[in-house]
Amino acid sequence: METKFKKKTSIQLKFSLAVILLIIAIYLLIGKVVLDYEKEALTFEAKKRIITQLRFLAQSSQKLLLQPDPEFFLSPLLKRIMDEDKDILYAVVVDARGKIKGHPDMTKIDTIYKETCLVEADLVEDKNLAITSRLILKEKEELKETPESFHVSTPIYQKNLKLGTAYLGFSKQGINKILLATQNRIITITLIALLIGIIGSIFLVRFIIKPLKALAKGAQEISREDFDIILPIKSRDELGELTFTFNQMVRSLKEKQLMRYTFERYVTKEVADTILKNIEDVRLGGEQREVTTLFADIRGWTQITKELPAEKTVHLLNDFFTLMVEVIFKHEGTLAKFMGDGLMAIFGAPLCHKDDALRAVKTAMEMKEVLSQFNKDRKNPIDIGVGITSGEVIVGNIGSEKRMEYTAVGTRVNLAARLQALAEKGQILLDKDTYLKTAELVNALRLEPIMIKGLDEPIEIYEVRNLKQ
Repeated sequence: METKFKKKTSIQLKFSLAVILLIIAIYLLIGKVVLDYEKEALTFEAKKRIITQLRFLAQSSQKLLLQPDPEFFLSPLLKRIMDEDKDILYAVVVDARGKIKGHPDMTKIDTIYKETCLVEADLVEDKNLAITSRLILKEKEELKETPESFHVSTPIYQKNLKLGTAYLGFSKQGINKILLATQNRIITITLIALLIGIIGSIFLVRFIIKPLKALAKGAQEISREDFDIILPIKSRDELGELTFTFNQMVRSLKEKQLMRYTFERYVTKEVADTILKNIEDVRLGGEQREVTTLFADIRGWTQITKELPAEKTVHLLNDFFTLMVEVIFKHEGTLAKFMGDGLMAIFGAPLCHKDDALRAVKTAMEMKEVLSQFNKDRKNPIDIGVGITSGEVIVGNIGSEKRMEYTAVGTRVNLAARLQALAEKGQILLDKDTYLKTAELVNALRLEPIMIKGLDEPIEIYEVRNLKQ
């Protein structure tokens, strides 16, 4: 299991790359659509232009082919046409037998015309412009296309007599230059948009990432159990909602941590963890339940305080409580309160055990043993008297709204306090209920019943001797 998260790629970089790729994809798509549209439009216009030139040439050649020596009239015409339109690659007029009668190069006159420029393998089938070509061409006119040029031809008739054929070749260089310029403009616009997109994405990502980084930092603080962090809500969108939820979680964790600290004042950390894991099963309000109550008090404390300065008195009392609380927690009891030089503990709340009464007795006996060790290095040894009772009491958070403590109240609690007051040094007194619950494991001496103020009948009490072997 990983104990530390290793970040490889930041979400800022991922988001920026995503935005950049999206911009590139959009502009590439737009560029392709624009180029295809412009190519189609330019091709259509070029075809109209060359067909117009072809028809003009055919009409002009119709009468000239009937003249004697037509080459002297046709060749200058063809040369003029080519001079006026630099995109025309060639212009040729042949008679019905295929002999050249019009050519810019007079040396070609009366030679058989071969369409050497129209190699079948180089022809391109123009599917996209099939409809527009049909709209441009008349019957018997022919248009062929290669990657670099257009080639058109049309027969020349005088009524039903075929006089010859006119041929024109048209270069695509002009179209390709325009398309290249358009492509360069699109690339330039794409690069500019990409630059703007990169800058924009950086600011956008920072705007989005900033609250996420704050959340990550807040989560790190929580991992260090610092629950005082509250993040400001700077927007009313999903990020704001996430921040709001985070703050609610922090408050909930803070309440649980406060509850944990509160429980750990009274019980062991393990018991506190158990309570918090099963918080639904634990009632923290006032409730009536059966518990065992223990009171312990230092005997002769007044005399001890007279013999010690105040600082040492406090130090002694703190050492005493530290030892006693450790013993209580060891047997999973709950510290209810400190009272001057004494303390109160309960067994059976908030968590109960089947042997809570026995746990209380063992706690009292171990308190005596711990104090015996504690007194070995002391000139003025201290000892305690302990009173323990069992029965139904009211337990819960008792106090004011500003200060509360988890404790128990009731007749059996008062009785435990009275037994502790009656106990001599080192004496552990039990009521009858506690004795009956522990009689199988504890040796106890029955003492004379006592009258307790507020009760009508004497109370049976027992003094603990030791645990049975």
